[in-house]
Amino acid sequence: MALFKLLGSAKEVPQGVFAEYYAHGDLVTTNIFTMFRGLILDFGFSGTLLFMIATGFLFHLTFHTMLRNRRPVFTVAVFVFMMAYFYNSFIISVLGWNRMYVAFVLLWIVLQLNKLIAPTGGRGLAPAQQPLGG
Repeated sequence: MALFKLLGSAKEVPQGVFAEYYAHGDLVTTNIFTMFRGLILDFGFSGTLLFMIATGFLFHLTFHTMLRNRRPVFTVAVFVFMMAYFYNSFIISVLGWNRMYVAFVLLWIVLQLNKLIAPTGGRGLAPAQQPLGG
């Protein structure tokens, strides 16, 4: 919802967790408030499936790009926030918080500055010393 509000949406969404509960007799009572429920409210069932497929494809593509590049910056930032995205998906989507977008951009800037500052002269760690007499 944060991204939609940034783009100008005026839709009002209740704050906090969902207040509705599902009860199946005396067996189970639950308040399902996962990321999937929020996506269904935002995009509908079909839109949620398309969103998840597109997200999975984009995350796979950025991870593959991160592995292939010598000094990745953007894809490392995506990977870090991808882990947060997956980890929080059983609770709620991290895409609903404005601070996640700001933190992503700040991490990207810090990694880019690190890439510019760090030496690239082919120097790595010093090789291990070989034992004497061998």
